[in-house]
Amino acid sequence: MKDRRVPITDEQEASLSSAILIYTGSAGTAATRHAIIRNGDKAPVLDAGIPLTTGFLRGLARELEGQIPLEVMPANVLVRTQRVVCWWTPRTLSRMFFAGPEAVKCGLEKLSGAVFPRPALVWTVVERGLYVRALATNERPDSRTPLFRAPYWNTDQRGAVCQGSMRSPQSATNGELKQWTKAYFESTFTHPTGTGVLARHPGGAAQLWRDCVDTSTFPVESLAPAKQSLGAFLEAL
Repeated sequence: MKDRRVPITDEQEASLSSAILIYTGSAGTAATRHAIIRNGDKAPVLDAGIPLTTGFLRGLARELEGQIPLEVMPANVLVRTQRVVCWWTPRTLSRMFFAGPEAVKCGLEKLSGAVFPRPALVWTVVERGLYVRALATNERPDSRTPLFRAPYWNTDQRGAVCQGSMRSPQSATNGELKQWTKAYFESTFTHPTGTGVLARHPGGAAQLWRDCVDTSTFPVESLAPAKQSLGAFLEAL
């Protein structure tokens, strides 16, 4: 996982309240916390240190990371941590939009705005980065459920979405999960992203959508295996 920086902007007031010193030696690593002593206009100095506890460090990490708001989890939410939210959506129908040279070349531009069936999908937001995977079954997955590549343009083989024209929400609270899904399908699919196979369908993903337009059921046999379970996918993120 990537480190998260905690900025202090000009609009925020902050003052030095304590310092942590880390000692490293042959016996291992130790840390102490020191209060700040102020003496008028002179430079502040450190008070005597006290050993840090793991409880203090956990509390400090929570304060720096920010608290998850108290929410009742919807039934479709699979995982929520400070940095990650993962949910799934069942099979349904969605309008899709295509544009750009690639769409013109393969005949998808003239299908822009048509309704297509979609498979059950797993959605994951990590610090405003969106990842999408597909499911072969129309039921809530668990950690062992095998995932498939989302057969959509603008989405690479890792499931990472090039958000481009997406009107992505600013956060991923429970109330905004539908907005992420809506933004994805209201964006314009312009090109295949990355390398590899997006769909195990004769003619590839473009032919898949040409064959599926105005049908009611997505052919799950056309999904390309991602070769990972939901648990492995989340660990990789």
